[in-house]
Amino acid sequence: MAELCERRVRVVQREAGASSQKAFVAAVVAHGGLGCRARCPPGICRVARQVADGAAAGVTMEPAALSRDLAFEALEEHVVEVWIDERWREHPGADALIGLLRLQTFKTRLVLGGWI
Repeated sequence: MAELCERRVRVVQREAGASSQKAFVAAVVAHGGLGCRARCPPGICRVARQVADGAAAGVTMEPAALSRDLAFEALEEHVVEVWIDERWREHPGADALIGLLRLQTFKTRLVLGGWI
């Protein structure tokens, strides 16, 4: 991040409300930057595509970057948990959801398919 700020590299950014964009702006400010002008393609996968096509850097998420063989530096880390209320644990829909989340094909598609 310090190098991007020092070199004043143009960065493909996200829309203002995106959490990844907020993390980027906070990191820029922490490194003495004044703010950001944004080019905002919709979605993390399009940002990754623009970087793969020659942009210097972009604000995206790790799976999107890795799907394009790009280097990635995390600014924040988030954990997602799925909780099923005890009343619904025996419901067929809960079983189906748990089964889906455990499938390797689902995990691969989640990362490489641009669902995130």
